[in-house]
Amino acid sequence: MENSNQQKNEVIDMYDQLKQTPPELRTSKELSDAIKRDIRCIGLIPEGMIVEGIPGLSQQEIEDIKLVSETKTSIDYKDTFYDLPFERRTEAVSQAAVNSDVQHFLYVPEKARSDELVLSVLQKRGDLISAVKPDRITPKMCMTAIENDGLAVTWIPKEKMTYGLAAKAIEQNCWALAHLPDDIKTPELCRFALKNTMKPDSGNWRDHQIIGEIPFPDVCLEHLKKIEQEKGDPYMVFYHIRPEVKNAEMVQLAVGITPRCFINVPERLKTPEICTMAVEKDWKNMIAVPEHMKTEELCLHALKMHPDAIEFIPENIRAKLNTNDFSKMENNHQRKEYRLSQQEMEDVKFFSNATFLDGTFSALPPGRKTELVCLAALQSDPMHLKYVPEKYLSDELIVHVLRMNGAMLSDIDEKRRTPEMYAAALESDGRALMYFQKETITPEAAMKAVKLDGTALEFVPENLITPELCRAALSSIAADYEVIEYVPFPEVCLEHLKKNEHNNGDVFLVFGSIKPEVITSEMAQLAVRLEPSCIQFVPDKIKTPEMCASAVEKDWMNMRFIPESMKTKELCATTMSKDFSLNVDRNKQPVNVKIPENPDMKQTGKIENKPENKPEQQKTPQQKKRMKIKM
Repeated sequence: MENSNQQKNEVIDMYDQLKQTPPELRTSKELSDAIKRDIRCIGLIPEGMIVEGIPGLSQQEIEDIKLVSETKTSIDYKDTFYDLPFERRTEAVSQAAVNSDVQHFLYVPEKARSDELVLSVLQKRGDLISAVKPDRITPKMCMTAIENDGLAVTWIPKEKMTYGLAAKAIEQNCWALAHLPDDIKTPELCRFALKNTMKPDSGNWRDHQIIGEIPFPDVCLEHLKKIEQEKGDPYMVFYHIRPEVKNAEMVQLAVGITPRCFINVPERLKTPEICTMAVEKDWKNMIAVPEHMKTEELCLHALKMHPDAIEFIPENIRAKLNTNDFSKMENNHQRKEYRLSQQEMEDVKFFSNATFLDGTFSALPPGRKTELVCLAALQSDPMHLKYVPEKYLSDELIVHVLRMNGAMLSDIDEKRRTPEMYAAALESDGRALMYFQKETITPEAAMKAVKLDGTALEFVPENLITPELCRAALSSIAADYEVIEYVPFPEVCLEHLKKNEHNNGDVFLVFGSIKPEVITSEMAQLAVRLEPSCIQFVPDKIKTPEMCASAVEKDWMNMRFIPESMKTKELCATTMSKDFSLNVDRNKQPVNVKIPENPDMKQTGKIENKPENKPEQQKTPQQKKRMKIKM
């Protein structure tokens, strides 16, 4: 339930909750406890009330705390923390400012940046460790920042990086591996990063994005073997493996599974055996065979597969080949009578490693987009499909591209699409279902799509959605809370909530994503029992006095989600008797603000919030606004 508690602490703000409590109901003890947790609460002390046990503050500091407690970092605000003179940005005022908006930390003077204040900032925004001087960064700050944002590892000094910090960063966001120096990476960390791919709580990164950051051949080979066992396509993974990390065994495995991987084989690893295997599986791989490895036997084999292979055969070998070899082939193929120009050969070589994002293929003049150049571009990046001339778009080529990237179905005209194209799109991307015409979606296609990506349930026609389909979607690699909002069956949602109870899932996110009309009384009772703050998602018509009492008993802040008709005297008394400190995440260190003492209050240790005697015309617009709200 730890993730759920963290989510709750983000949603519920003690200061905002206390503001909703009428001044006459605020007690000295409650305010004392609240101020220890959030210094902004000092501005909520009713006039005339004495709060004990709080260190003294100057009247100016109290006024500044009130001012910055209501402002955010924006050019639209006046008299904000940014506008305060440096000498008035004390630690207490700075703490109030960052509690209001953590971005204010950028304007906190170095002398006011205590370790406690910095830690309170990093609990909210780990990346702000980049604004802390390297010599001020402590191990605790490093861990706090990484627990909030794994990518905060980017700004942690190398000399302070440890294995534990690296592992925690990867657990929080597996892309953190990319920000670790190679000499800190270990095979275990790399395997951990690959294991965490496609997990919502670790960044939703894919394996091919992570594997390019791995410097260990054995780890990359293990992952390729795993893809083979799962009957997957290793093209994208093999493409992203660093050239210097690839070895002969990897090449043999990748090309054996998917021949088009040959185009990404480094020259140093191309052997006659590998070239022969690649060409035997696909004659188009002749494009990437080194000239000195194009033997007569290999060229003849390629020609037997397709006569267009003649364009990749050296002149000296063409002259030796028997012309009778061509006559047999032309019975099955109509050979194109043209030769590759030097420009075309250069384009083929260039676009074999081009990406869609660099924009080079889209900018290529139409006259240079020959069939072979287009083929090389598509092998490198399927997203080039939208810029391929229509005359080269055969059904076979489109199916091949869709197997690499199902989302490219959106670029195919609906009249042109075939059942084979629809099936190919679902081999690589379950969400390609969004581009299907409704009448083409079958129960089998829907099941295949949601198993690959549960969020594809969003695009399944209502008449095809069944409990079995929903259960399959919830079991997919997608985040369950992103899937369950499309589940219309209460019994399936209840089953999944019970499953979360047993495996310590995030009930708050899951229950909060269920459609209100699907929520039942049994479901609501279970969710509130597991996570009291779920009461806010329960429709009012389902809430009962017992359910409300249970939610408030476990967390008084849930009082704001209780219907007015159910706020009994007993329930209100229960709320007011609660200790603020009980609602603080015990896994986080409390923020102990070191407030400078006021000599006038040193003897009593009390703060008396006296009414102001400042003339009306001397008050700032913000002070006048707050006075109106109090009235």
